[in-house]
Amino acid sequence: MTSNQRPIRLGTRQAIDLALKLLRNIDQVDMSVSEDLEILLQPVSDRNETTELPAGTDVTPDASVPSAQNDAGVVINPTSGVVAVDGQPTPTLTRLEFKLLLFLYRRADSIVGRQEIAQALWPDEPEENRDAALEKLASRVRLKLESNPELPTYLLTVRGRGYRLVTKPGMK
Repeated sequence: MTSNQRPIRLGTRQAIDLALKLLRNIDQVDMSVSEDLEILLQPVSDRNETTELPAGTDVTPDASVPSAQNDAGVVINPTSGVVAVDGQPTPTLTRLEFKLLLFLYRRADSIVGRQEIAQALWPDEPEENRDAALEKLASRVRLKLESNPELPTYLLTVRGRGYRLVTKPGMK
């Protein structure tokens, strides 16, 4: 900063508004930057305990979503936002990564069409922008979910149809 520049001071409300604007457009930013921003914007008490739930996420217990955590497979607790694979917590997921994973988890072991996913994640985005964004998002989730993202066992691409989240590989 040069001598004639002064730091900008924002009030709490202004800072929150700015942070929300950044987070709304965060998927258009380089991931290394966006993950740092999301972590910085989390309250300190939440950083190591849970993954922040995406805005508008239904936290009502769903009978079709397993709630008991066991050692095998993928388990998500929609209430706390905790994601575990084979009994181990995953690296922190961004808001959109969690939203994708929860969307697929609620349809576990079923093929979910790309258009259905994209519409749920980006309802106001033009269709031509959704395809590449979905591929990149699925790739980022695989990096955090899979022990070997090149040979996925949980988040599978079904060519020409969509994605399938396998919660317990080898069981079906």
